[in-house]
Amino acid sequence: MLEDKSLWEVLKSDVLIIGGGFGGLWAALRAAESGASVILVDKSFAGKSGHSYFAGGAMMVLLPEDDLDEYVHDIALGNEWLVDQEMVTEVFKRSYDRLKDLESFGIPFRKSSGAYVWTKARGTRNIKNFWPEHATAADEVTVLRKVALSRDVQVVDHVYVYDLIKADNGRVAGAVGIGVKDPKNFIFQANSVVVATNSGGYRGHHLACELQGTGPFMAGLHDAGAGSGDDHPAVFGDLPGQLGGLLIFLFRGQHAR
Repeated sequence: MLEDKSLWEVLKSDVLIIGGGFGGLWAALRAAESGASVILVDKSFAGKSGHSYFAGGAMMVLLPEDDLDEYVHDIALGNEWLVDQEMVTEVFKRSYDRLKDLESFGIPFRKSSGAYVWTKARGTRNIKNFWPEHATAADEVTVLRKVALSRDVQVVDHVYVYDLIKADNGRVAGAVGIGVKDPKNFIFQANSVVVATNSGGYRGHHLACELQGTGPFMAGLHDAGAGSGDDHPAVFGDLPGQLGGLLIFLFRGQHAR
């Protein structure tokens, strides 16, 4: 069936991103900024599906004057050291930039006399939580979708990706999916694939881990080469520009790698 291309709609891009929550949308923005052509596909409506839309909207942020090692230790301790400390480090290193990004997109955060107002993140010792002035995570992720579209990210809604495609040399070269509302078959061909469908990450001391995949598709990730111990999404292929290597743009524990 796959060999008969007439039965499939074929879409090509430099970077394919699977998943339209915070992880996928931030990845799409960064990939587009590098000059890559980007397709983002979501099984529902990107920006209004999954956990991201229903979150509170607060961000754990490391301010420039804060101690990075102290933040990482706080999270590691709360997770009984069962957490990817490299990931936590990279998330916090970029958290202030993501805060400023959201503000530039029109999501102001609470301030008093010019200084940010923060609360201690639940379940942590000293980590700061920053809250939008008049917004929720639903507003944030909706804005990210709008910005992604304005930067020529092609968003494909209501297509369920159920497997990855490999080239003859074993390299992941795209994905296959089927329409949720319109039962049409899709082939996505890409040089790089970012899978951001899993809500894996860290929280504070009150919750050590969260491991919720997207059904049988997660088994396909392991078949494609994602490590069996990974509790987060994966990147296959060499990303363009400055996106090579470790890919972590995100906050609130939502991340792609």
